[in-house]
Amino acid sequence: MLQHPEVQERAQAEIDAVVGTHRLPNFDDRPNLPYVEAILLETLRMYAVAPLGKCLVNNVCINAHVCLRSSPRYHGR
Repeated sequence: MLQHPEVQERAQAEIDAVVGTHRLPNFDDRPNLPYVEAILLETLRMYAVAPLGKCLVNNVCINAHVCLRSSPRYHGR
């Protein structure tokens, strides 16, 4: 938002229009705040809050080393 202040201005305008200035937004307001929701989802897409690891669907052999699909390392555990 620092690089695109117009995004912050539009989000603030949406919050002010839906919620007003007398209270903070809450979860009940989410369906009425699509632009703010889109910003949130895009932020989570770009910057995951936790490493997810890799998920193998089949066993893989790399340089004679076998990575088993059931290995916890490849399921984020």
